[in-house]
Amino acid sequence: MLEHLLMVSSADDSTTDQDKDNPFLSKVYAPVDEETTRACEVVGVLPEALNGTVARNGPNPKFKPKAGYHWFDGDGMVHSVRIKAGKATYSNRYVRTEKLRTEEEAGEAVVIKLGDMASLVGIPKMLLYSLKVKLGIIPDLIDALETTANTSLDFHAGRLFALCEGGLPYALRVMCDGVIETIGKATFDGQMKAPFTAHPKKDPDTGKLHAFGYQVPAIDPMFDANTMCLFVDELENLCLYWSVCSPCLLFSPRQFTDATKPYVTYYVLDKSGKLERQFPIVDVKRPIMMHDFAITKNYAVFLDFPLLFKPELMLTGQVPFVFDETAGSR
Repeated sequence: MLEHLLMVSSADDSTTDQDKDNPFLSKVYAPVDEETTRACEVVGVLPEALNGTVARNGPNPKFKPKAGYHWFDGDGMVHSVRIKAGKATYSNRYVRTEKLRTEEEAGEAVVIKLGDMASLVGIPKMLLYSLKVKLGIIPDLIDALETTANTSLDFHAGRLFALCEGGLPYALRVMCDGVIETIGKATFDGQMKAPFTAHPKKDPDTGKLHAFGYQVPAIDPMFDANTMCLFVDELENLCLYWSVCSPCLLFSPRQFTDATKPYVTYYVLDKSGKLERQFPIVDVKRPIMMHDFAITKNYAVFLDFPLLFKPELMLTGQVPFVFDETAGSR
């Protein structure tokens, strides 16, 4: 019942009026509703020596969003063209993530997403989602470093990966006819403990792949039987309480703990694809959205810009990431 009320509230808030004509759900960005493989018409002649597959990755939600939708929310879909023996074949396939399989079993969108957070009921919806995880109703996809795998593709050490910065890579396989199959989530022998960027960098001299991952505090509800309050910690300057006896939201100051540190982790994969190095970037003192980085011959360059995680913004109907001009850059 609570989930239904939250969904109705989301449908009534101002963000949903905009979502009715969401540019990322219409026209050229409208979701593709089928997976197919078909021969392409070739105008002219393809060189016989041209042999390979060209592919791109992007967001394509399989199930209609229940409330808000953000461009980052869609399920990863890989579109590919296989060129061989003067012929071309087009194919498109979803990346078979745990998130996608969970929603296929449910028959609807059930996993919390960024678009859900940009509303007045964003935090309560996250609380409800976390409770459903604790009760075993749905799998814990956040702690499992699950992702939509919808942003980019990278080829390293003979393996093709679908990437999204919210979790771990997904390994893919290109079949002889160009069809893309999902092998599964790449954990690198269980060693990788933090998300993985969508934009890793390959060192042309060593052949090693350099990458990083950032993470923000989890909203993890706990129930206090004495006060009959559901409370959340790990939010900057904010502690949220949901009173069972008298439903309302209460607030008090709170600071980050060490539970989600380090906020940024640096990785190096060797030429064979094994995780060679993994260590924290301890100088990053705040949870930020660090989308990209750079490498030089001798250094990895991390951009500590103030695109900060502020969950309290959800209470005003905004996405919980904001560029804070007063926070400074490094």
